[in-house]
Amino acid sequence: MNYRKFKELFRKYPFFRSSIFEQISNNPNVIRNQVTGWIKKGYVVPLKRGVYTLNDTEGRASFSIYLLSNILYSPSYISLETALDFYGIIPESVVDITAVTTKKTADFSNKYGVFRYYSIIKNLFDDFITVKDEFDNTFFIASPERAMIDFFYYRMKNIDVKNIDIFDLSYRFQNVEMMDLKKIISIAEKFNNNRVKSITNLFVGYCKEYHGIY
Repeated sequence: MNYRKFKELFRKYPFFRSSIFEQISNNPNVIRNQVTGWIKKGYVVPLKRGVYTLNDTEGRASFSIYLLSNILYSPSYISLETALDFYGIIPESVVDITAVTTKKTADFSNKYGVFRYYSIIKNLFDDFITVKDEFDNTFFIASPERAMIDFFYYRMKNIDVKNIDIFDLSYRFQNVEMMDLKKIISIAEKFNNNRVKSITNLFVGYCKEYHGIY
């Protein structure tokens, strides 16, 4: 198969997997070898083993890093710093794309960035929503409340939290008025983790005292 025909087959999709080669050719290994050559020429971009996209200049369907994160390791949803940045809750832009998954913890690196996935048990894999990116693609992301609880669970487990000032001075949380305090308490309860509950209660106090949220 020449590259022009290959491109026409896949340009309408943001990503494609090597498993599909068996459906488009009687000799899928030939296609795999050709893809290896097209990668060297820069026509095809590897995202992880067996997952690819056409080069940005090849007219393929556009995608966001959020959708790519969902695709690279599924099931997963955007959370932690990436979700907090998405909602404008933290002031700094983040570099790595962070997500939560029911699979084992994993990292992937490709042209579009570093994608980090944090493992959680299946019965806590919830409280995420669907959002459309700028290309009208739907992806999974934690609700603001769930993103914050995930942050407490994964990022603050070794931090001695005794004063609500830490949320303002160390993390500089903002736009917390979008938080539903009853919902964040409910999510924390499901974790059945005393540390998460303690940090959540302090955070709720911070929202009330510093931001007048009830």
